[in-house]
Amino acid sequence: MIVSFNNEIKQQYVQLRKKYQLKLVDAVIAATAIALNLPLITSNKQFRTIRELQLLHYDK
Repeated sequence: MIVSFNNEIKQQYVQLRKKYQLKLVDAVIAATAIALNLPLITSNKQFRTIRELQLLHYDK
């Protein structure tokens, strides 16, 4: 899926960077999932701290 970086994603991105001190790329990934109301599947444990995110964690 290809998604344009729209205003909703941008707003989520700014809020997440400030609230959770995320790396740029992690904030973009999380903001996109939140804005599109999609779960994020990852093994990255840092995403567990983001309460707004629907997270599906898997172990490698």
